[in-house]
Amino acid sequence: MRLAYVVTEAGCMDPTTGASQHIAMGMRELGKRTELVPFVPPVPKPSGPARVSAQGGASPLARLSKTGVWGAARDLRDVWRMVQQGRRLAREIDQAGCSVAYVRVQGLHPVSLFLRRRGVKVVLEANGLQHVSRQSRFRSLLSGLYRPFERYVYREADHVFFVGSYGQYWQLDTANWTEVENGVEPNLFTERQVPVGRARPLRLVLLARLVGHHKAHLLPEAFALLDPDLRDQIELHLVGSGFEQLKEDLRPLVRVEDHGFVSRDAIGDLMQRMDCGVIPDCPPYGSQMKLLDYAASGCLVLAPDVIHLVNFFADKGVLFFNQGDAASLADRIRALIAGEVPTDDMARAMQDHVRGAFTWDAIFERKWTCIAALAGQDATAGGLTASRPDAADRLAWQGLARDSAKTRNQNN
Repeated sequence: MRLAYVVTEAGCMDPTTGASQHIAMGMRELGKRTELVPFVPPVPKPSGPARVSAQGGASPLARLSKTGVWGAARDLRDVWRMVQQGRRLAREIDQAGCSVAYVRVQGLHPVSLFLRRRGVKVVLEANGLQHVSRQSRFRSLLSGLYRPFERYVYREADHVFFVGSYGQYWQLDTANWTEVENGVEPNLFTERQVPVGRARPLRLVLLARLVGHHKAHLLPEAFALLDPDLRDQIELHLVGSGFEQLKEDLRPLVRVEDHGFVSRDAIGDLMQRMDCGVIPDCPPYGSQMKLLDYAASGCLVLAPDVIHLVNFFADKGVLFFNQGDAASLADRIRALIAGEVPTDDMARAMQDHVRGAFTWDAIFERKWTCIAALAGQDATAGGLTASRPDAADRLAWQGLARDSAKTRNQNN
């Protein structure tokens, strides 16, 4: 069976994003099981600093760009472009002899509908709420159509893998969807030589490309509720980017070390030295890759009691606090310092759970069983020669992206 792996959004290929990690692992794991044909955009070039207008005040054009009329025009432009791209991709995938397409959902993109019209089985990977993401970027008179269109795309697919608990959000009456998690690389699993949380200072870590929904302000608010002698027993380690304001807010409260961006190859060694991985907040239905990274390294996980995390990880070793409640977060940290939490037992239980169910191989083995059934193929008959011999290499997808883009340009 030839399987098309389809990505339409260039930003997902940025190597510093979680999306690129998921794509790389997906191509590797599916490439182990069948003949994989990639249809992905090239890796985007780093963008330069934003240009700032020298004119004071907003120009008439700038004011117009914030109106619903302008947004509707942008929607129509984007839909036209995506229709053209979707038709072309569907034709190329059909001509490549792919009987099934694994498509990463992007906004209003209709490629899955065109594939279905050509008789290609469509499996969607849906991350987040596309209509909410688009509505957050600009106003549009047509924004009321986003959600019903997204729902229609899911209903029309042969199968949808919702990454997170978005099946509970959509409540589709079709039987064509499954809720799944992200995965973690086996090399990140480490055995702790020292019990978690026994030594002082207690090392908390936040792994993130910080954005608004993380609600990082909960951390300084929680630390401010602790007595100074307790704060002296804490170190907070930051890994990622976007921490400038957070560091300023934390400066008078606790010791902070900013490690910046750390590669996947080095993250395991760093996380081994941490006691507790913190998730201040997150979307209620979304998967949290950082949770899996924390658990794999043997850290205790401190997380809000949102729908998805409770749905997948209740009674598995996560230490939950009340979502959005700095006092509840402070109480949990206070209990950790006082030794009132069985940190080592909880961390080991969570690590064992993730090791057994949430490696990339385990995640995609379950997905492959579903895909093979759709194609009328025995799942155990996988392991066919991949379209590229280096499909299992974590870095090979960048080369595949360039080759895929070159092929499409030649066909235009």
